[in-house]
Amino acid sequence: MLTIVRNTLEAILNTRPNYLKSIIGEPESWADTDKFSEFNLASSDLLKFIKYSSEATLPPLLGDNHFLKPFVPSFLQSVLFMESASIFDVDNNLPEKFEREKWFFINGIVTNEDLATSNAKYLALLFHRPITVLHNPTNGIGLDILQSAMGKFGHNNVQFAHYVIPTIRKALAEKEKVVIISHSQGTLITSTILDLLVQEKNPYLGKLEIYAFANCAEEMSYQPIANQTQKPWIESFSNEHDVVAKLGAMHPYRNERGIIIDGEHFIKKDGWGHFLNIHYLKDFAKGKYIHEKGEKQSRLFGYLGGKSDV
Repeated sequence: MLTIVRNTLEAILNTRPNYLKSIIGEPESWADTDKFSEFNLASSDLLKFIKYSSEATLPPLLGDNHFLKPFVPSFLQSVLFMESASIFDVDNNLPEKFEREKWFFINGIVTNEDLATSNAKYLALLFHRPITVLHNPTNGIGLDILQSAMGKFGHNNVQFAHYVIPTIRKALAEKEKVVIISHSQGTLITSTILDLLVQEKNPYLGKLEIYAFANCAEEMSYQPIANQTQKPWIESFSNEHDVVAKLGAMHPYRNERGIIIDGEHFIKKDGWGHFLNIHYLKDFAKGKYIHEKGEKQSRLFGYLGGKSDV
């Protein structure tokens, strides 16, 4: 526990005094006209903006009280009650040539269903694959940050991981390739899912590909797997100055502190911001993430535009 606290403090201190810029990026990203920009989503639909703002900032005052929920107007339910985790599909009408693949997305903190849907639609547009969202609902920024912190200690992500893992197991058994794209807190959940699959010695782990944006996990490892053909493929993507990424893949003393993230690591030099669409995916599609050793190309990049890298 003390090690994780130390690692977290080091990441935070390494970012000072630019904490806000580290999360919301440089001013030019705020005015970007891309329809998938998180900033445009906030201004394009007033009712959605109000709904998102309340869900993102206010804790669920009535928790998961199922007795009271039927008596509360529907437009207030998402604010007053704790959202339930959900699994839903986005753009399932895309080409059938990818029917042997299954792509999942696990969202980060402060992401309600509307924002998770926007993230997934952007992913579907970039890769021309239908996306299944494994939605970890927001409970307000305060509780989300607390849950992420607890997730660093191995707590709180396990319940959601157990909720979605039957869906992932089924895909691994039935499909030739299973892709998990995760962001922020979603990388902690992905790490937990990987641990569970490794512990149960899932025979199909070699089909799994993990792509983690702003990977803040302490550990995401396939080292316990002896058979090379059974090891999943892992790539992490980091903006150099994203304080959340500095909790894991971009930690300033990653090797010395025992942070174990296997696979390849791609970095946008002098990159700012933490939002998935505007700060990560847009520049990822432009090829701005370079291997930390300058040696390899991203496999995920090879899937852009409906291509098949392997």
